[in-house]
Amino acid sequence: MPHSQLKFESFIYLMKKNWPDAYKGLFLLFPRIERIASDINNKIDNIMKAQDLLASDFHLLTAIRRSNSVPPFELKPSELCNYMLFSWGGLSKVMKRLEAKEIITRVSSEEDKRISMIRLTEKGRSIVDTSVLELQTIQAQLLDGFTNEEITLLDKLLAKLVNNIES
Repeated sequence: MPHSQLKFESFIYLMKKNWPDAYKGLFLLFPRIERIASDINNKIDNIMKAQDLLASDFHLLTAIRRSNSVPPFELKPSELCNYMLFSWGGLSKVMKRLEAKEIITRVSSEEDKRISMIRLTEKGRSIVDTSVLELQTIQAQLLDGFTNEEITLLDKLLAKLVNNIES
C-alpha cells in the first residue's frame, strides 16, 4: 500500500478510535479532496520551483495566457486582480518580480495609451506553456485507470460540489 494511502487509513482509524463523535459525521470524501488538492498544489510548486518561480506565478501566468487565443497574451492589471484575487499591492509585487525576470512586460494599451497592459514575453510564454504541459502529464497520471465515463461523472459531481460552495 502506498505511503499516502497508509497515512489516510491511519487518519480514518484514529478518527474512528479516538474521536467517534466527529467520525460519525465525517464524510470521507472531504479529507480525500483536501489530500488531492494538496498534492496538486505541491506538484505545481515543484514545477514552478524548477523555473525559480512561485505557485502564485503559475496562476498569474496562466491567467494572462488564456486571455487570448493568439499573441499578444495580455491583461489589464485590474483584470489580473479580479482573476487572481490579489490586492493591488500583492499584484504589484509579483509583477515587479516577474518583470525583473523578463517573464512579463508592461505595454501601453492600443485602445487607451493611459492604460498599461501586462503582457507575456516569449520567455514567459515558453515557461507557462511548458509548465502546463507538465501539469497535464501529472493530471493524466492521476486519472490513470479511470474510464472516460468515470472522468465525466467525477467532473460532473465535483462541478455540483463547487456550485454548492459558490451559492
